[in-house]
Amino acid sequence: MMRLDPPRKFSFRPEEWPEWSTEFKRFRTAGKLHLEDGEIQRDTHIYCMGQEAEKIYRTLQFDGEGETDTKFDCLMGKLTKYFIPKRNIIYERSQFQERKQRETETIEEFYRVLKDLVRHCNYGAEEDSIIRDRFVVGLTDQKLKEKLQLIHDLTLKKALETARQHELIKSQMKAQAVVDLVSKNDSKASSNPKPRPGSSSNQRAACGRCGRQHGPRQCPAYGEECMKCGGRNHFAKNCHTKPHTEGRRKNKPKYNQKPTSWRSSNQNIRGKQIHEVTDEARETFFIDTVKKKTSEPWCILLSITHLADDKETDEISK
Repeated sequence: MMRLDPPRKFSFRPEEWPEWSTEFKRFRTAGKLHLEDGEIQRDTHIYCMGQEAEKIYRTLQFDGEGETDTKFDCLMGKLTKYFIPKRNIIYERSQFQERKQRETETIEEFYRVLKDLVRHCNYGAEEDSIIRDRFVVGLTDQKLKEKLQLIHDLTLKKALETARQHELIKSQMKAQAVVDLVSKNDSKASSNPKPRPGSSSNQRAACGRCGRQHGPRQCPAYGEECMKCGGRNHFAKNCHTKPHTEGRRKNKPKYNQKPTSWRSSNQNIRGKQIHEVTDEARETFFIDTVKKKTSEPWCILLSITHLADDKETDEISK
């Protein structure tokens, strides 16, 4: 026969007596102790409780008319009255009615707590219907609470079955959502792999002035003169100035001559320098103005395409 260990020593705290006494009853039945003589059952009971049990046992009174310490039920009843002299029904019922499901509490755990609390409320034949009401009202899941209240002739058994099924489906859907999220993230990661160290995506972009890669304010072209356009702060290979073609130069000759002076019969008039002449220009250039009308025409020497011609100027009035 399997040998069972006795229950743990009793703490002698009144609130723990119902649990410990139930545990000892199971030990008594499973260990075949109930088949033994009454004195053996009594002594085993007192021994399993602990040393303080001897003092308590001596205070118990038996009237002798069917009440003896060798009867297990009689001894258990006396000890129960000692630890729980009289229950406050109002308090017990308030504890039951105020109990709600906690956030981390499952349907099964919540139901077991209600069953334990209702034992001391003395509801009698209405106990199951009262547990049903407290169970439905105390649920944290609002959708489940509404669903149960819509069921006609709802019993405690039906409420428990529906709640357990709802909890199971909700748990399965939550697990499936986690799997789908992981799969989605894995797929996204595979389609967009992270760049390797040293790849072009991790390197700096080439500088538009020197064509190299460098840190801020470290451009070697800073202060340098471009060999292409004469500008500064960039190299010729990165010069964005459009070059003049050979044909363009022929059509648009440039003249960088020094200012020319000419003399008239009355006074010396200093000419203005013309830097460029194009065949596309249709602007009128006023070389100078005069404030006095003369009888002699003014002549100036123009150099056009390296050919010198005398041109008679228009007579300009005030």
